[in-house]
Amino acid sequence: MLTGQLDNLRFKYERWLFNQLNSNSALAPILCYISQDREDYMRKRYLLSTSAKITEALLPDLYRLYQECLTYVGVELTGNLYVQQNSQYNAFIDCSGNCFNIVVSSSIIKDFDTREIAFVIGHELGHVIFGHNKIPAGFFFSEEMQIPHELIHMISNWSKASEISADRLGLLCCGNLRSAASAFFKLVSGLCLEDDEAVIRCLSAQYDEVKAISEAQWLSDDLSTHPLIPIRYKSLELVALDVIALRRQRDKVMLRGFDDIDAQIIKVLIGSEPFEYGSIFRGQEGGALLVLSLLYVAVCDGELNNPEEAFIRRLIARAGINLNIDEVIASCKVDIRSFRNGVISELRGRTVPDNDVIRLIEVCRQIAVVDGELNASEVDGLGRVANALGCEPWFDRGS
Repeated sequence: MLTGQLDNLRFKYERWLFNQLNSNSALAPILCYISQDREDYMRKRYLLSTSAKITEALLPDLYRLYQECLTYVGVELTGNLYVQQNSQYNAFIDCSGNCFNIVVSSSIIKDFDTREIAFVIGHELGHVIFGHNKIPAGFFFSEEMQIPHELIHMISNWSKASEISADRLGLLCCGNLRSAASAFFKLVSGLCLEDDEAVIRCLSAQYDEVKAISEAQWLSDDLSTHPLIPIRYKSLELVALDVIALRRQRDKVMLRGFDDIDAQIIKVLIGSEPFEYGSIFRGQEGGALLVLSLLYVAVCDGELNNPEEAFIRRLIARAGINLNIDEVIASCKVDIRSFRNGVISELRGRTVPDNDVIRLIEVCRQIAVVDGELNASEVDGLGRVANALGCEPWFDRGS
C-alpha cells in the first residue's frame, strides 16, 4: 500500500495541529530535547522485565495476527509486540530510536476477540506511522512544565485528534466496523456483549447526546488526551466503507481524503465551545474582534442574512461578551465594503495566540455554513481572515 494512501486516511485537523505544534517556536526546542533524551537500554530493560515478548513459538495465533496488521499498513516498520499484565484495558507505544514496541495489556488479549485485538494493534501502528510519539502529550501536562496555557490546550486538542487518525488505521487492520464498535464498547464499559446491533445503537445514541451537549455549552477547560468514545465511533462509522474497500483492494482503490466527514467531526470536537477559560476572546476587546471576524465572513457574499445574524446574536449571548451588537450590525449593513476593509486591517494589527486562532477560524467556518454549504466567496473570506492572523485554514472548499 502506498504511503500516500495512509496519509489520506489521516484526520485533517490532526495533521494541521501536528504541523502547527512542530513549527511552534516555544515548543520546538523542547521537542528536540525530548527526541535526543532517550535511555534506550533502560527502556528495553523495563519492557523485558515487565512484559512478555510475543514470538511465533510462544503465541503463534497472536504473532500471526500482528504480522497480518503489519501487512495491511504496508509500511516498512521495525518493532515487536509485548503483552503486559494489567487488569485494565490498555495499549501503548514504546519508541526507541528508529524502532518501536507495541505493549498490550493482558486483559485485552483475554477479553477481546481476534478482530478486536487487530483493531487495537492497528490503532497503535497508526500512532507510529503518523509520528505521534514525537509529541508526548502527557509530558506537557505536568505542573513543572512552564509553557503557555494556550499551547497546553493546543496539545490537548491535537492529542484527542490523533486518536481519530489512529482509529482509522485500526479499522484498516480490523476490517470490520462491528468489531471496532465492540472494542470501543469494551473500553468504555468493561462489558462483553454479543449483540452487535445493541452496541452500535448505544454508541450512536451517545454520540447524538454528546453532540447536543457540545452545542449547548460554550466554555471548556478540558485537558484530556483522548476524545469521547462516541465521537471516535462516529468518526469510524462515517469512513468505514472507504477504509474497508481500501483494505480489500489496496492497489485499485484511491482515497481522496475525507474533507466533508472531517468537518463534521471537527465541529463536534471544538464546535460550539471554541474558547476555553483564559482566551483573549473572553474579554471585551477580544470579543469585539471575534464578532467582526464573524460578520466579515458572513457578508463575503454581499449581505448579512437572518440565519447569520441570529448565529452571531446567540453566540454573544452564550459567551457573555459585553458588546453593543445592535450598533455593530447596523454599522456593517450601512457600508459592507468599507466594513470588510476595516476588519482585515484590524486583524493584521493584532497578535492572537495560535490556540485562539484555531477556534476563531472554526467558528467563522460555522457561520459560513449556517445558511447552506460553503461557497467560493466564503472560502476566500475564511482564507483572508486566517492569513491576516498568520495561519492557514485546515479545510478546503466543500468541507
